[in-house]
Amino acid sequence: MSNLDIDNLASRLGITMYVGTYSRDTVKTLPKPTSSSDQYAIMNLETHLEAGSHWVCLAYTTKHMMYFDSYGLYPPEELQVFAKHHGLKIYYQNERLQQNSKRCGWFCLKFGIMYCIDHISLAQITPKNLNEKIVLQFQRATNARA
Repeated sequence: MSNLDIDNLASRLGITMYVGTYSRDTVKTLPKPTSSSDQYAIMNLETHLEAGSHWVCLAYTTKHMMYFDSYGLYPPEELQVFAKHHGLKIYYQNERLQQNSKRCGWFCLKFGIMYCIDHISLAQITPKNLNEKIVLQFQRATNARA
């Protein structure tokens, strides 16, 4: 899934807080946190010069950042630097939700809907409400509406 695919789908799905896709080395260009609402971005763990490897996402305000990685991994250094620079406390989930599929972009989009639209907190994201089967159903339903 490319950054253009993700940008188009985020718009089509109505994730109004969405500010775009970024690579790990362009995180410093994320919009400055605002107190008016969460901002939501999807980031690739490779640099803009590389092909791309894995999509993760983040939602942030002036006080905190919610980091979501479907593999449950810790936020990369570049994101930690961005958060520290803006005085943001990082919260993240550490449970692996994605198994061996290549649906990380779809996991990020589904998380965006759950967090930004349905107002489900990061702590409420579990394998029961976000897993391979749910993401595959979401992907098929979204593609059917295209």
